[in-house]
Amino acid sequence: MRLRRTVMVLSALLVVPMLMPAPASAGGRHEPFFADFNQDGRQDRAILGRVGTTTTCTVSVETMKPDGTYRAPKTRSFTSPATRLPYCPDMGEAVDLDSDGELEIVTAWFSGTTYADKMLVLRHFKPAGIYQGIGYPSTLRKIDFDGDGREDIWQSSDQSGRLRAFRNDGSGGLVSGPFDACSAAPVPQHVFADFNGDGGQDMLLSRTCFYGGGPVINAEIYFGSGGAQAVLVNSTDSHREYKVFLTDLGADGIPDAGVVEQDFSGTVFATYYFRNDGTGVFTEV
Repeated sequence: MRLRRTVMVLSALLVVPMLMPAPASAGGRHEPFFADFNQDGRQDRAILGRVGTTTTCTVSVETMKPDGTYRAPKTRSFTSPATRLPYCPDMGEAVDLDSDGELEIVTAWFSGTTYADKMLVLRHFKPAGIYQGIGYPSTLRKIDFDGDGREDIWQSSDQSGRLRAFRNDGSGGLVSGPFDACSAAPVPQHVFADFNGDGGQDMLLSRTCFYGGGPVINAEIYFGSGGAQAVLVNSTDSHREYKVFLTDLGADGIPDAGVVEQDFSGTVFATYYFRNDGTGVFTEV
């Protein structure tokens, strides 16, 4: 998608309404992930674990009580298919992969000699499938990219220098998603919104890549429905970085994009605003 740029003067007194993104449901290794495991409308908390240095791995689920506190964890165990240490996955997300109303758990390894680039799916807390992921992921998270009501998966890694999305096919598996890009950050700074009005979530992010030539520093949007990304600003200055944010320039409910250009100390050089026409075409203002 080609970016149209129109330069205008913004008043110094302009107050820009902000659109707040939803919080992420999970993070990196050994962090809990949240989902409604018992289908009571509340977000339960789960965490992956292991039994010593054996191949026995655990999933501990704490269901949420009506007062917002958690019950004592109920722990299930499974045998890891990995043949070398570390045997057990250490990051996860719960999604319904087979459209039966029950959650599967997609897991991944931060490190490992045999499964560092794999995703292991647990169904009824037992191994049910292995899928190709990215190497040495720093994070594993979920979002509905295409607006089909099914939560999809994305991963990022600074070690393998990659950012990749995986689509939930609804029949129990994961397939290639709308983007697969070079990314040098453990987790690129980002926000999600439906920029093109298709009901799915698009990823506005600050992306840095140092591989395959000179540095590439971009603020851009990857659309959940696929297709070419919209590059808002770019640079080859490795001493600069971008921070992205959502805004609503016209107070019309259509998400617009903001980008702050700064150095690593936080000194701001410029702030850019991009108005979205509602279909994912942006004009700088």
